[in-house]
Amino acid sequence: MENIIEKMFKRCFEDKKWKQAIGVALESRRLDKVKDAIEQSNDQIEENLGYTFDIAQNIIKSKSFRTDVLKILLLIYQKRTDSGDFDHYKIAKCQFYLSMPDSTALMLEKIVKVKEGNSFLNAYQIAFDICDKENQTYQKEVLDILTKALDKYDHPDDESTRARIVQMCTILKGEIRDRLYLQFLKKNNHTDVQFIMNIKKAIGPKSSILHGATVWANGMMNAFTTNDSFIKDNIAWVGNATNWNRFNATASLGIIHSGNKAKSLEILQPYFTGAP
Repeated sequence: MENIIEKMFKRCFEDKKWKQAIGVALESRRLDKVKDAIEQSNDQIEENLGYTFDIAQNIIKSKSFRTDVLKILLLIYQKRTDSGDFDHYKIAKCQFYLSMPDSTALMLEKIVKVKEGNSFLNAYQIAFDICDKENQTYQKEVLDILTKALDKYDHPDDESTRARIVQMCTILKGEIRDRLYLQFLKKNNHTDVQFIMNIKKAIGPKSSILHGATVWANGMMNAFTTNDSFIKDNIAWVGNATNWNRFNATASLGIIHSGNKAKSLEILQPYFTGAP
């Protein structure tokens, strides 16, 4: 069986059928052949790296074997610096799946230290990508390492590098993403206030279930938009909610202002019992 597999590898390499070679190598767990097939594919190396990465993430079930494959891919990506083709995005993605925040932080720091060109923009984009992955632990670890790195850049000659790292830290905190997200949703909010007002008039004053449903519907219609005009204009009516519906009314305000962290306490202050 081993001889048959070796002949298959030899034929795939001779015919330059790199994807078939990678597939057979992954099935037979021959990491050495995976590495050889990718490195020898020359102008197709980028395509085959992506192909192998997709297989590792979507098809390979064994976590330990998937980790070994990703380590091989990361090694190949990093070796490509000699050719001048350094794919920071793919490297960061491999580091994320391998849980290597220290390596990611070091790479981002190196990128922003380059004074020529606009390579620092790549670092900003990677920072945004880390935020979008929704892994708060990884995000915080990268942020903490970069924050500590700021102490090394107190010299006036390092002012631009320090400013770029500060900007990256701001991105990793999610502040810029949240602000842009809120601006976009607020600008593109086309909620029909008259529609919810008509529902309010139709349900009457005595149905607590419909009252709560109307308040909740308003929250869902205006989610993330910071548009709480209906609640403010009808505060007395909303205040008629009792028991669990009163909690729901306050929670719907949280839905409307979700992501508006800067003003969260100011918005919720009137709803805290005994608040000064």
